Amino acid sequence: MNNYFGGEKTISIHFNTPTSGVSTDIADIQNYIREKAEKKLEQCKTFEISLPPSITGITSESNKIEFKSLFQTPTLNELETISTNPDGSSLKLNEEQLKAVRQTGEFEVNSIHFPGQRHRWRLSNLLQSGIQSANEVLYEELSGALYMVIMYARDRIISNCFSFKATLRSWKHGVVSLIDALIGLPVVYSNGIDSQVEDERNKFLFIELSPHESEKEMHDEFCAQIPILLKMMAEYNKYIFREKQ
Repeated sequence: MNNYFGGEKTISIHFNTPTSGVSTDIADIQNYIREKAEKKLEQCKTFEISLPPSITGITSESNKIEFKSLFQTPTLNELETISTNPDGSSLKLNEEQLKAVRQTGEFEVNSIHFPGQRHRWRLSNLLQSGIQSANEVLYEELSGALYMVIMYARDRIISNCFSFKATLRSWKHGVVSLIDALIGLPVVYSNGIDSQVEDERNKFLFIELSPHESEKEMHDEFCAQIPILLKMMAEYNKYIFREKQ
């Protein structure tokens, strides 16, 4: 018997009940239940279900699984979202953010995806450095200036380089050079006198080390004995070494 259930074709269900080894009463009860079930129960011969497309990307044309379609990762780059209006225009800073910009040159915006976290923007120093940053730079420069005064003030007065004393000496030399260029001044010093004295001194030192003509023969004989003496000392050291062993 063929019926139709919800537009689908159905057929009767047939059950097989075991009858071997059971009593007649039990067999009658089983047959009664089987007959009632076969009359009441039916099963669909065909049951068509329209399934949604597979999220793995498997089709009849391709068996490759596209894992990128399994999960949709959230967009964590929220900088554009928190800095623009829904129509795409830029958001204006509120009073608190403007105050922060005046104080530190920075302002913060709360994160959307990470509660408790804040995005921080820092303005260029050409636009706004902030009162606190300006004060820090001022104090740092003042401390550096005070350090220069304490450590190098004396040198700027009496040192031989880059000082008031060196300035006076340079002015004096400049005035003298100007007068010398105009009318001429007598030369009271000689250029290179120190090098000439050093050359003469080295010449006499070399002469002192040279032997006299009368002592030259004795000097040569002494020098000839030096290798013999060195050889004798080496043999003596070897003898002492063997004695110790």
